[in-house]
Amino acid sequence: MESDHGVSTQSPVQVKKEEKKANFRWSKPMSMVLLEFLAEEVRKGNRPNNSFRTSSFVAAAKNISEVFHTTCTADHVENHMRTVRATWGIISKLRGTSGFGWDDNVKMVTVSPNAFNTYVQQYPTHERYLNHKIDMFEEISIVAGKDMARGDFSKSFADIEVTSIESGQGPTTTIENGPIKSESATS
Repeated sequence: MESDHGVSTQSPVQVKKEEKKANFRWSKPMSMVLLEFLAEEVRKGNRPNNSFRTSSFVAAAKNISEVFHTTCTADHVENHMRTVRATWGIISKLRGTSGFGWDDNVKMVTVSPNAFNTYVQQYPTHERYLNHKIDMFEEISIVAGKDMARGDFSKSFADIEVTSIESGQGPTTTIENGPIKSESATS
């Protein structure tokens, strides 16, 4: 119903409510598959300027949907990445906190009982990251870390030019103007 002034006179009960979508729930196995998938995307170079391409989120959502027989969208992946980045921020903060240690073998922030109690009183939500193994640490650091080396410019042994010393030529170094013969201490 409309009044003469073009304003709706329908009561709120009469207005059709928008259908509310259920929140997508990430299980631990889903999160692990996502992190492995996105870490591989980083290795492929699909995260220029520390931001994933939309195609990576679409492909990740498709992968999650297929593996877990659910409906996952790129928006779900992007939202979960916010959680992963927040987790990485907490881990990075803890690793840089004075008096805290890092066990690289176990991938765990270590802290003495006294420091633990004091810190957890101030930041109770951080307790799960202290003195506990951080699952998928490597993948989280690759996916969410901003200054991680991704290997884009790495070289293998096949990429390195080697000059045979047996040829009697001695080692050479290549610069912009061409090869220059190095001076040898044994000449």
